[in-house]
Amino acid sequence: VTALSYSGDVLSFVNEKKVSYSYLHGGNDSNVVATDVYVSVNEFVEEGDLLVRIAGSDVTQLIQNEVDAINNAYQDIEGIYKRIDKINELKSKLMVTAPTDGMVAYVNYREGDEIIASEQSDQWSLMLMDVYNTDEMYIYTTVSDLDVLYISQDAPVTVTVDALPGEIFEGKVLRLDSYTDYRTGETVYNVQIKVEGREGLRPGMNTNCFVDSGESLDTLLIPIEAVFEENGKQKVEVLVGENEVEVVEIEVGLMNDMYVEVLSGLEEGQLVVTGSTKDLMPSQSVPENGSILPVKN
Repeated sequence: VTALSYSGDVLSFVNEKKVSYSYLHGGNDSNVVATDVYVSVNEFVEEGDLLVRIAGSDVTQLIQNEVDAINNAYQDIEGIYKRIDKINELKSKLMVTAPTDGMVAYVNYREGDEIIASEQSDQWSLMLMDVYNTDEMYIYTTVSDLDVLYISQDAPVTVTVDALPGEIFEGKVLRLDSYTDYRTGETVYNVQIKVEGREGLRPGMNTNCFVDSGESLDTLLIPIEAVFEENGKQKVEVLVGENEVEVVEIEVGLMNDMYVEVLSGLEEGQLVVTGSTKDLMPSQSVPENGSILPVKN
């Protein structure tokens, strides 16, 4: 048996499926654009594989409409979030919180009171309350022109409080300044003291401050009552005879509430006048034993 052989071309496929735009869209004659082609010739595909992505004017407009609707929805949502943020901001401004740890010392308004803010309002009418820090408190006091010479910044200070007997607080000199009292014309020296606070110490309490201005050993002391100022210089009256006194200029050093250190101008053993005999009580007299205090007759 002789085999027969022929040559020819494959003209069609069995079960051929032609894919066209009109097939998919029912004969719509509108122009379309193939935006993406995902297959090539002789490539095997399975049912459901993506072949071509197309777009026409109607489809493009439909998609754009949907995109615009989504963008508008996003804008609406963004506007809602902004309104929510604004409401939360307003709510936060209505909630007044403590600016620091501390104790409430003063409350200016009660529940139900109306707070009026206007051009005529001052800082006190707008103040809701006063909160002070109990860890650090400040004491303001005045000193004489004699004492201010021996007070320096950062000098240690021991503080006692009349309302807290036995309690001692530590502090230091924070600042010194001065001003002229317009009523008397005198210069007033202010001292600001920073004190370490703790439970019990309250604003307005009366305090006693002891500034450590140093110490001096083996020095010459005289009663503070004996010192007076004349022409800007420190002087004392020295007893030179039975009934005679001499004014002597001295240089002073450290001092406290009772004694003054004399650096120059006096010698040990000299007698200084601390006051007039007119200041003595009828039952007192000037002693002859060197005591600095009068004695009873």
